[in-house]
Amino acid sequence: MPPQDSSQPDNKAFAIAEKRAMAQLAMEGAERRKKREEEERFRQEKELLEQKRQAEKLRMQSEAGKLEAERLAKIKQLREERLAHATEEKKVTEEVRVEKDVSLSPLRTLKFDMNRMINDTKQSMVSIAIKEDEKKRILETGIIEEKKKSHLLIIFLPYSCLPE
Repeated sequence: MPPQDSSQPDNKAFAIAEKRAMAQLAMEGAERRKKREEEERFRQEKELLEQKRQAEKLRMQSEAGKLEAERLAKIKQLREERLAHATEEKKVTEEVRVEKDVSLSPLRTLKFDMNRMINDTKQSMVSIAIKEDEKKRILETGIIEEKKKSHLLIIFLPYSCLPE
């Protein structure tokens, strides 16, 4: 006779257990049956609720994963755009630098602009400041002021004509 696998119960043991369970059900009273059925319904409802919770949790995780994937894709796209823009700027800058008749200064300052204006127009720093002040006043008030010229008239009288 071949050895039996101990992990699988034999048919006789299974049939005996089934008959025993049926006998217990037949002997139980109406109150116990009612209580057992309620407990069974409660257990089934609890399992169904737990399954719904698990499904909702998986759905939320799925949505969170989709949102995270979208966010990462957007970040990647922005990085690629920024990189493309930077390389294009470098390319244009190199093209401009290669041209011989164009000079690039890295930074324009007020001092640089003032020196350039003084050299180009042969004006002094004071006259430039006065013109800027006039422009500022015109922009603020909207009224163009006429220059007032004052003439100082000095009369020389002989010393003898003065009252004593």
